[in-house]
Amino acid sequence: MRMAIRIALVICAVFYFSIGFFGYLLFGDSINADMLVNFDQNADTMVGLVINAIVRLSYAFHVMLVFPILNYTLRANVDELLFRDKPELAEDTPRFLCLTCILVALAYAIAIWIPSIWYCFQILGSTTIATLTLIFPSMIILRDIYSISKPWEKVVAVVFLIAAAATSVVAIWTNLSKTATS
Repeated sequence: MRMAIRIALVICAVFYFSIGFFGYLLFGDSINADMLVNFDQNADTMVGLVINAIVRLSYAFHVMLVFPILNYTLRANVDELLFRDKPELAEDTPRFLCLTCILVALAYAIAIWIPSIWYCFQILGSTTIATLTLIFPSMIILRDIYSISKPWEKVVAVVFLIAAAATSVVAIWTNLSKTATS
């Protein structure tokens, strides 16, 4: 299993690099952030049509390789979170099928519902910064199982948690309001 994952990751990394590299060679400085948008334009030459078809097929092949790996890790984590006391997922076929179908349906629904992946990147970026810089350090101080932290440090940690929550709400609100107006 590990070897299959390594091979798939190497193939995907090669695809990421080659798609980005050849996309830049093809479109130059006029490349869009979402490179697939560039391929919606009609190519005037046969070479352009062939390159367009190759890039689209390579992207589809890439998704075929990546989705099962991501679905495997997501399914394992959700199963561990929801069904901690149950037998292993590999031994429980009905639970495996139900969880897989629900996660795949949810992924497809989100892909249809969200018009551009950049909305997700904006929200993830704004919340990740607040989480890494404010929430995790504060939670470590508040969880102090060895009683190392002083009381004033715990007060500062709570203030940072409140600041992180406020920052995340403002960042998400700003991103969502920008997308609603555009």
